[in-house]
Amino acid sequence: MLSQKETSAQKTVVAVHTEGASYLKSSDRRGDAYAQEDESVKRPPMMKIKEEAATLLEMMGTIMEIMSTLKTEEAIEGVFDFANEKIMDATREVILYPGVHRRFLKMLLKKSKLAAAIRASQPNGTAKPYLEDVKVILKVTQALNGETKEKVLGLKKQVAYITSELDSEREGREAAVAVMRKMEGDIKEMEFALISQKDEKEDALKLVSKLKEKVENAVCVAENTKDKLRAANQEAEREGKALKAVIRQVSAELSCAKRERLAAATERDGWLQI
Repeated sequence: MLSQKETSAQKTVVAVHTEGASYLKSSDRRGDAYAQEDESVKRPPMMKIKEEAATLLEMMGTIMEIMSTLKTEEAIEGVFDFANEKIMDATREVILYPGVHRRFLKMLLKKSKLAAAIRASQPNGTAKPYLEDVKVILKVTQALNGETKEKVLGLKKQVAYITSELDSEREGREAAVAVMRKMEGDIKEMEFALISQKDEKEDALKLVSKLKEKVENAVCVAENTKDKLRAANQEAEREGKALKAVIRQVSAELSCAKRERLAAATERDGWLQI
């Protein structure tokens, strides 16, 4: 059984067939109405009017065939915008009711875009039967006017060129995104390396500061020790000098006492001899 989207796409194709036939028939009626509005205006040749309508419809059939081969939303949007411009350019040269032609062709273009979008969402759905229906439209319109074959081929080439440009642009954009992501990764790595170096530098500065503080403390302790040693040496020198003075004094006193003892002994011996 067909899905809801496939049924909708097939209904769109049938509607395009019906509206295309009505469009060609109504071109004759518009030619008659144009002549009846003002008898002074020369009635355009009916074959010319029919050729214009057939040419426009053939152009739309070509665009619809191209639309049926697209598989991405970017390509569909690109062809849709390009076809809009082509419709505006083509209807400027139309003799009768260019606004009517323009509205009808834009309506067909919107339906074709909708069907293409449905097929893009379901690649294996309605692409094949829709393409066959579009080929039928092309055969009918090409039978009406064979002189537009070169224009159709040119239009196909232009659309194919635009499609390839869109694909190239998409590939370039994907490559640019990949390069940008790689650059972002490199930048993050560089930032991490800089942060790590900064942390290491700060740690080294802290260590140097601590070592400097320890050296300063050691120098201060050495200076204090040196001062204490100098004071101790000076005190020892003073005590040594005082001790030497005491020793000299004691020696002198001992010498004096010895002489006195010797003198007393001599005097005693003298008294004993008497």
